[in-house]
Amino acid sequence: MNKSEMIDELATALSKAQSCIEDATKSTEAYNYKYADLSQILRLVRPVFAENGLSITQFPCDGGSSVSLESMLMHSSGQWLSQKFSMDVEASKGMSKAQSAGVVITYMRRYSLSAIAGLTQEDNDAALERKKAAEPAVDHSKAIATFCNETDQAQRDILWGMMAEDQKTAINNHINNGA
Repeated sequence: MNKSEMIDELATALSKAQSCIEDATKSTEAYNYKYADLSQILRLVRPVFAENGLSITQFPCDGGSSVSLESMLMHSSGQWLSQKFSMDVEASKGMSKAQSAGVVITYMRRYSLSAIAGLTQEDNDAALERKKAAEPAVDHSKAIATFCNETDQAQRDILWGMMAEDQKTAINNHINNGA
């Protein structure tokens, strides 16, 4: 890694930016797997970096049979960090070597930028589970008491039909646990 003599202001700004950057969702599908594409990562990173005086440039470099990418993170103070990343390029089925190099460059840009920004990629399912886990537990005691205290079966049937699935589950658990 290369860096300016001082990086204290850059480090402070990057820390603030990383605390605001949301994780990318794996919404692009190719080759039987999902991933967050470069444009999605840039949409997440650019505004937060700009708010914190940060910018990034990424320069592809020729390396013979490989391609290199130098990513440079800069701060409005003039402080900077840079790192070079290289990968071999092989002609893929149906692509010229130049097209394959473009694929490799995009891949390196995506992973380098994600690493610098501290951004991860998660599945839609994982994001939903994390959101559910963060939600406070719902107290179903009122629904349970109302349902169990209703003596008229017809009224209980009406109440049952109006209840949400989580309320029905709570009532069934309450009844099955002998309460």
